[in-house]
Amino acid sequence: MATSISSPTNGAAAVAELTPTPTLQQMRTQLAAALQRIASTTTDKDLQKTLKDVKATDPSPKGFPAGVGWASAYQMVARRIEDNSPATPGNLVLSEDLLNLNLQATKKLNALGVTDLSRFPRGTSVSGAIDALYRDSTNGVLVSEFAKSGIYDLTAFPAGTSTFAAFKMIEDPKKPGEISTDVYRNYKAATGALKALGITTLVNFPRGTTVIEARNQLEPKAETMMSMLGIPKANYGNYFSDPKIDPLSALSVLVQLPNSINNLKPLDRTRLAALPASVAAAPELERARELARQANAAKNLVALGYDSV
Repeated sequence: MATSISSPTNGAAAVAELTPTPTLQQMRTQLAAALQRIASTTTDKDLQKTLKDVKATDPSPKGFPAGVGWASAYQMVARRIEDNSPATPGNLVLSEDLLNLNLQATKKLNALGVTDLSRFPRGTSVSGAIDALYRDSTNGVLVSEFAKSGIYDLTAFPAGTSTFAAFKMIEDPKKPGEISTDVYRNYKAATGALKALGITTLVNFPRGTTVIEARNQLEPKAETMMSMLGIPKANYGNYFSDPKIDPLSALSVLVQLPNSINNLKPLDRTRLAALPASVAAAPELERARELARQANAAKNLVALGYDSV
């Protein structure tokens, strides 16, 4: 029944011989040691400056908002884990992963103009304070964050998604309060592909399914549809401008023809040979429309349970 510090790299216990309910001095010692390690290893110059000369005797822990004491900071970054003893509450582990997240959250909170947690309910964590600011639709803070990332509407998200819910879908997993543009691009591409197939909500998926998860569930079906059209996954690079295009996105390009023609390579004689005969037989200006019709037909066949023609 010992508390310890969990390292994000090896998980080894850095401090031993502690109880499941550490004293304030033990909290100070553990947290200060973890902050010192981060200060010596981080490449973040702001954190290096903030955590310079951290000591367990400091009035409050560096890297946290003003007014956050050692005990409160410790509670934000510790996890209680099972010790296989029903008579005890388990071991309390200070997680450096959680500590890093809280340090990043404090930086973001400062950037939002909040340097202490006095305006929030007692017990609010640093990331919880950011969420509270973002949930408040009257202050414009979250709308501003979206705009900074070049996001001006919620068309990349399922119908009915609130601004805050959309943010949580694309929040940077390593930087609380920050939008990950990479995650957003993935969401936007997934939503576009789903919409092209007529899917605008996730009501027909299990509760809690995200857009990315819905896309992943449909990928095998989309691959089957593409094979029906004579375009196996190995040959996507022969037909699409993006050689790494996924099956669902490839199918969405086809069903949106001719509007999406820029995403498709010219249908020369070699490429036409693998496609349905009706596409090759169609007048040149009508080939894209005929390919779209065939793509929609393949979509309907798979929906009916067929996996080949």
